[in-house]
Amino acid sequence: MAKEPLYKENVKNIDICFLSDTIWLIIMLKGVCMRILVVDDEKMLVHSLQRFLKLRGVEVISAYSGEEALQKLESDSIDIVITDIIMSPMDGTALVQNIRQKYKSVIIIVMTGILNIAATIKELENGADGYLIKPFSNLNYVWDVLQPWVKKFEASSDEDSGVS
Repeated sequence: MAKEPLYKENVKNIDICFLSDTIWLIIMLKGVCMRILVVDDEKMLVHSLQRFLKLRGVEVISAYSGEEALQKLESDSIDIVITDIIMSPMDGTALVQNIRQKYKSVIIIVMTGILNIAATIKELENGADGYLIKPFSNLNYVWDVLQPWVKKFEASSDEDSGVS
């Protein structure tokens, strides 16, 4: 379990964190942080993705059901949803349809452990923007799949903050 920093300060978009007497960390921020909602009933997978994405500067919000995900979308500003397809009582297909109806600008990435081309195409037709095949042998695979949207988000953040 990670400890809270001994000291943390933000100076001109630079986070300075002193993690211990000898370890310190400086993180450059590019304005607003991308927010990803990870939805899966497999808690270990959610926690792994959360840790991995946080190391890449992403703010991660977790949900363990479709219903909880919809509540989080209602209360938080979310840029990307990564959701499993096979969950209950609300499955990923119903969640994708609900998100697409209400939150048209949210990017949706579906995860499936079933390599079924027809099912994946159906999810993409229902409104998903991309997909991930589980299990992940390497979490960098997730980051690679997210790259087109990460780059788009960074470019729009730069435009919003006046950075060229």
